[in-house]
Amino acid sequence: MNKQYLFKEIEMRPLIKSLSFNQETILKAIIELYLPAGRFQIDPCYNRGGFYKSGRVPEPEYKFDINPIGSTGAYECDCRDMPLPAGKFDSVIFDPPFITYPGKKMNENLSIFGSFRNNKELHDMYHDSFVEFHRILKPGGILTVKCQDRTYGPDFFSTYINDVVLPCREIGFKELDLFILACNQRIENRKGRQRHSRKYHSYFVVFKKI
Repeated sequence: MNKQYLFKEIEMRPLIKSLSFNQETILKAIIELYLPAGRFQIDPCYNRGGFYKSGRVPEPEYKFDINPIGSTGAYECDCRDMPLPAGKFDSVIFDPPFITYPGKKMNENLSIFGSFRNNKELHDMYHDSFVEFHRILKPGGILTVKCQDRTYGPDFFSTYINDVVLPCREIGFKELDLFILACNQRIENRKGRQRHSRKYHSYFVVFKKI
């Protein structure tokens, strides 16, 4: 029995999938689906510009970082208090630190620029940043957040739900999409008793300002 299809396979566009081993593939998918301008407008945690090094993902129009590194062209700025007018921007891509060291003494610069002393410090930084992004985005503006769930000793912390999705809903964002980035590299330290599944994935969550 012959099957008839409306389109030939060669005429069909590549299917955008929610799961990928390649970060750039996910970023390009988000741009294609949600960003008519063809790029993210603001990256407040630009760092070394890892998202854009290959050239496959266009550089953002505005680049900021709390501690700009080298000659990347990023301006020094705390993402919780940005030097931008309210309600004027189309999109933000947010890739904040996610590592915490509860109960451990830390170098001051590491705590501020690379990780957090405890879970409350992480949660408060994320929340205050989302409030600021809601302020600068236009109605209907797109916020994309990269995040990863965490474990520490016997405790599991659902960053995706408790520190990203729920605060964003309360502030005035609506989820549009979810992408999962699976990791090709495997850390296989098997010393000691395993208390949780080893995490080999992170999330890109897409929101719209409502």
